[in-house]
Amino acid sequence: SALARWETERSSIQLWSRHGFDVPGLIDAPPPPELEGELFSWFEFVPGRPLFWHLVDPEVALSEKLTLARQLGRDSRRRHALALELNEPLLLHEHPTTKHVLVSADRLVTIDLEGGYRSDFSPEVAAGLEVAGVVRSLWRDADQDPLSEALPWAYVEGYGDLPLLREVARAAGGGLRGAPHHQPENSLRSSYRYSKLDPRQKTNKVSQPVVAARARVRTEIKEPFRHVP
Repeated sequence: SALARWETERSSIQLWSRHGFDVPGLIDAPPPPELEGELFSWFEFVPGRPLFWHLVDPEVALSEKLTLARQLGRDSRRRHALALELNEPLLLHEHPTTKHVLVSADRLVTIDLEGGYRSDFSPEVAAGLEVAGVVRSLWRDADQDPLSEALPWAYVEGYGDLPLLREVARAAGGGLRGAPHHQPENSLRSSYRYSKLDPRQKTNKVSQPVVAARARVRTEIKEPFRHVP
């Protein structure tokens, strides 16, 4: 529902911001008269463009692209480690792609947080799916420029913590070999987490949607990642 997505986005931004992760700031201000009584949010204006467009721009030097990919990896690793420590899947992005990260001067600002994972979703699986989605996105970006095939490796280099990377990748389906082709049936979105209308029961066991998510992981990351330890 619109209410659930609104609540999810606000909760996600507040959570990420509280732990020092770069997201657009929420602005506490009254609505314009025409939106009185409606759901709305004021956000900080973030000048810049999506990371995707930086990475496919032939005018941007490869060295800068690699630096951005490493920065994205470092930011991801710190957030993933905290998500596992706190058992908080809302710190993981459900729609991981370079199109949902804005480049603003020296900032990488994550956007599109109105969807996420419910509180009973495994943070290890969620982190692994995020890694797979980001790496797949970087490969797609690299397809635009053969010289940029080092982008996924730069992300892994920036991530740095190979034991953590291995843990979350295996939890999501066996390594950095795949990414979900599409949302699994009965997708576990944090929209449902905040919806009082959600009829599904929560459980600590691995649920069918999680199994479905793993089953949909396919070999889509290209050959070099088949040998990542």
